Parts: sequence; C-alpha cells; structure tokens
Amino acid sequence: MASDEAISGALAFLHELFPTRAVGPATLDAWSVVFADWSDAQVHDCAVRAARETGRVFFPTPGEIIAHRSVAPVRALDTEGLLKRIGALGSYDPRTGWCWPSLEKVRIEIGAAEATAYGLVGPSRLFSDTANTRDIAQRDFTRALGEAVGRAGPATVALPVERRDELANPDASPHSVSRAAT
Repeated sequence: MASDEAISGALAFLHELFPTRAVGPATLDAWSVVFADWSDAQVHDCAVRAARETGRVFFPTPGEIIAHRSVAPVRALDTEGLLKRIGALGSYDPRTGWCWPSLEKVRIEIGAAEATAYGLVGPSRLFSDTANTRDIAQRDFTRALGEAVGRAGPATVALPVERRDELANPDASPHSVSRAAT
C-alpha cells in the first residue's frame, strides 16, 4: 500500500516540475484512493516516468501515471529463484529426456502471471545451455512478468502456497491421478 508520504512526495515532485496545478489535501486524499494498492516504489517510479515524457508541459493525471505501471520494473522479485521453482516442475521421461512443465502446470502450481511470462518467453530460451540466450530470456521474463502483474495486480505474484491444497477437491486437479485408475 502506498503511504501518504510517498504520494505526497510524488505530488511535490510533479508540482515542482509542473507548477500549473494546485496541490492540496483533497488531491492527496484522491490520489491515496487511486494508488491504494500500489507500493511506494511504484508510485515514485511511475511519477518519474510520467514526468520524463517527451513534450509534457502539464501536471500528469493519475490516469497518465497509471499508464506507466505496466512497464514499471518488478521489485523485490527473485527471478532466478522463481525460474528454479518453475524448472523443478518439469519431469524426466526416459524415452524423450527432460520435459519442461506445461503452462497449465505453472499456472496451477505457481500463478497466472508467472505462467503468462513463462509462455511468452518459452522454456527453451529460459533454460538454454547458452548463457547469453539465458540472460536475455531472463530479462524478457522479468519484463513480461512485470507487465502481467501490472495488468492483474501485485497479489498475483508467486504465492508460496501450494495451489493444489486450495482446490475444493484436490483429487479433481487436472494433474492428479484418479483413485479409480490406481
């Protein structure tokens, strides 16, 4: 949750650059409602991005600042650790070798935003034997994850809870083996 101090700081920063708009207590109250689910860093980063827009001469609206959220960097996210968790979902088949996890398995076990980013970049790039390819893919994965989180909200990122336990009927999971089949 964005603090009043962070929002006040962003407003003061923008007012210093664009003194065309009065900033008062009502402005702080309104912005606190709009940015309630944002982190302090997101408010600051997006305010700076809005201020840096080429040709900007007027104080940005909250909507113009929100437009920068989808490109905001994902902070405090251990991308390498997340990719290890995704890789651990794979399996070995003696006939074909290592099989990377499906998008559906990543979505169920880790989350929708992670599955979206994983699908956009692809496991062959993310887990490449070539370091350069892997580094570029990890950068692309982080960017895609940031965009997915920007669209879906920060609550969608890598919950440390096993998703299968949250199902009303764990045996109904598409990845579980039916008890009748065993």
